[in-house]
Amino acid sequence: MKNFRVLLVGSLALAMMTFAAPWLTSIRVSLFLAGLWGAVVLAALFRFRRRGVWLLLGTPLALYWPYVFVVLCHDFGSLC
Repeated sequence: MKNFRVLLVGSLALAMMTFAAPWLTSIRVSLFLAGLWGAVVLAALFRFRRRGVWLLLGTPLALYWPYVFVVLCHDFGSLC
């Protein structure tokens, strides 16, 4: 149970860093961190099964900027 709590807190911290990255560095760092967050969540789902679903709480934070990036690239191709 202790390992799960550490992974949950780490996942949420990684999601918050993903959300804050464009203000601190660049969108590319945010995209990298979002991929890393996704890998952590997938690994937790395989390891913890149903308890791993709790790691999806960070989804809105982790996937906000990648979603905005995809929408902007689709609408305004010259921005990419």
